[in-house]
Amino acid sequence: MRHSLSQKKFVSNNNGFTLIELVIVTTLLGVLSLSALSSLKAFKDNSEATICEVNRRQLELIYQTELLVQPELDSTTFILKYSKEIFCPRGGGYSLLNDRVTCSLHEDKSSYHIE
Repeated sequence: MRHSLSQKKFVSNNNGFTLIELVIVTTLLGVLSLSALSSLKAFKDNSEATICEVNRRQLELIYQTELLVQPELDSTTFILKYSKEIFCPRGGGYSLLNDRVTCSLHEDKSSYHIE
């Protein structure tokens, strides 16, 4: 049985992936990983903003509670006292104005306010 030359070449090249196939697969994996990383970054940013909001609410509650005990409590002293324990996960600074705790990095998106 005789094989033609073109059949032998086709059979001998069929034992692996071609360079273009490897480049295409690598490119597709790169695109998929970039989209996953951008989704993870957005998730992380949203999580940090939520943690910051919860921390601000907690500080407002603590401030209101301490005002019942110490009516002359200074807001700056209060923020300095708790800034080591309760802080923004991105490193923003908290300040207290009109019984509202604000962050220098995150804006307050909630309508939550202690009366």
